[in-house]
Amino acid sequence: MSLPEYIHESDEEGFAELPAFNPKEWIGNGLQWVDTMPRCVVRARNEARRIPLGVLANIVPQQGTPIAAVLRCYTPPTKIIETNVACYSHDHPTVLLEISCLTIDVASPYLLAAASSGCVSSLRATFNTSWLAGAKSIHLPSDPMQRYPLWVENVLGELEISQAKQTQWMDAAEWLSSVANGAAECPVLAIDCEESWEVIPWDTEVPGFGKAVHLHTKELAQFLSNQWLTDEMVNAGLDYLLRELGMGSRVSLANSLLLPTLEAMRDRGGYNPKIRSLLDQAIQANDVDEIHFPVNISNLHWTLLSVDIREFTYSYSDSRSKSAHAPNSVIKSVEWWLKLLCPELHDEELKEVDAVYEMPTQEDTFSCGVVVLSTLAAHLKVGDEPWTQHTYAVHRMRWYLRLSEQLADSSEVKHFI
Repeated sequence: MSLPEYIHESDEEGFAELPAFNPKEWIGNGLQWVDTMPRCVVRARNEARRIPLGVLANIVPQQGTPIAAVLRCYTPPTKIIETNVACYSHDHPTVLLEISCLTIDVASPYLLAAASSGCVSSLRATFNTSWLAGAKSIHLPSDPMQRYPLWVENVLGELEISQAKQTQWMDAAEWLSSVANGAAECPVLAIDCEESWEVIPWDTEVPGFGKAVHLHTKELAQFLSNQWLTDEMVNAGLDYLLRELGMGSRVSLANSLLLPTLEAMRDRGGYNPKIRSLLDQAIQANDVDEIHFPVNISNLHWTLLSVDIREFTYSYSDSRSKSAHAPNSVIKSVEWWLKLLCPELHDEELKEVDAVYEMPTQEDTFSCGVVVLSTLAAHLKVGDEPWTQHTYAVHRMRWYLRLSEQLADSSEVKHFI
């Protein structure tokens, strides 16, 4: 059963009138946890999970630490082949009874090994029931002679997340090394990327984007890899292109979530957003001639749909198939939406035409999102030369550098529209 929402110390106002928690009434009496537990019990459970001050600061790098500093201190966790799994114990804790740099340093290798062993989900899923049953500690196969405090379950969850992010940056460093001898520009761009790591924080939100874009540094790291682009990465790229186009442009780039939203609303029979978007308003004010939509095909592939509102035509481009056609539900939803915003189009039919730009052909399985962004950049004349398979790494590094600019040069904050 999942844990109810964690209640922080700032919530004491809500607990002020609660009866005191009586352990003898609740602990060790064969009770099962339910989501309707009294709040005094929830509070006691939360206290058992509360990580003492100073523990995480000595194990997990601070969010503002530069990537380069994190990588210099990074030690891959020791992989231990376990015959047993981490579990709760009725024994009293034997380690971390006092919190100090020394005790944390001694325990850290075992905690890191446990966090990488895949035990976090099982410990978290059984915490409530085990605590009610009287568990007092945790047995870690990585350190079988000791018993760890119950709050270590929470520490392991934080470590699992931290390890995944640190590993992503380590993988990015290895990727840069592997592509440095590729296309002509690769060595210089790889150096630029690595130099940016001396100032870019390893774990933070990337500033400078619109309200609909939430890019994290973990997604920046993903640009420096052979992984496909997520919605947030694509949307950050589109936001960058829009800012480069400027306020006077009559070209708009749609958020990747717009198409599934339109399809869902059309299926329900009405277009009723809570607030009309800036794009809706611009279309109704006749301020937009051209819209480009990134199309997510089954969370496996990115393609590009371009609509000319003046001519009421569209083109569809797929980097893996020159003969591909846009999903019918997508075209019908866009046509339906535009006719609602522009009643003068009511009797028109959205017709397919050839694209005005050349969509490159990808030979790998992961470049589709970058192809879409770089094709738009070239078409809108706000980027460099078109994407090719040979220059795939060049384009990924350029997009990383563009989108990390705000973090890499915080002394020169730019204000975009």
